[in-house]
Amino acid sequence: MRINARAKRFDLTPYVRRLVESSVLSALGRFHSRIESVAVHLEAVKGPAQPDTTVCSIVVRLHPSGEVRSLAAHPWMRVAMNRASAEAGAEVEREIRKRQSAAASSPAAGDRLRDRALELAGRQPNLTSAA
Repeated sequence: MRINARAKRFDLTPYVRRLVESSVLSALGRFHSRIESVAVHLEAVKGPAQPDTTVCSIVVRLHPSGEVRSLAAHPWMRVAMNRASAEAGAEVEREIRKRQSAAASSPAAGDRLRDRALELAGRQPNLTSAA
């Protein structure tokens, strides 16, 4: 899993880069085989009516296809990163479960499940198919 981090309106120091990597890996590490890359964009937003805020945007590219996005804002950069990472982790998990559910409900998957059940019962699956 490649992690690409960018910062806008402040320097992306080695310390901040390590924080990004730690936050992303803790939230998404268990899905590493399903993730192609992660892009993290941090932006410092200053406004007269609100305290300085960090906005963290994360885009996760899934393997073989698909994309998940998350966004969080908080005055503390670490909190914004952790919230966006946790949301991305939940979205990736949801997307993976949706794909697994779709694959399990396909006709070919049903045949494989039936054949496996027959095999466990000690009977041979029907190898001929009606065309």
